[in-house]
Amino acid sequence: MYILNPLQQQQQQQQQQQQQQQQQQQQQQQQQQQQQQQQQQQQQQQQQEQREQVQRQRKS
Repeated sequence: MYILNPLQQQQQQQQQQQQQQQQQQQQQQQQQQQQQQQQQQQQQQQQQEQREQVQRQRKS
């Protein structure tokens, strides 16, 4: 194990911080995608309900 000079240490720390930020961004993106999926599911359900209502109206 060799001793890093202070400059190198600082650079390494900065890189690590950047990586962490990137990871956080990725997580946020994933969350957004999940939200979109949920919205899509809700829309599908609504469409189905509307169709059922229309069918019921036709029967009566």
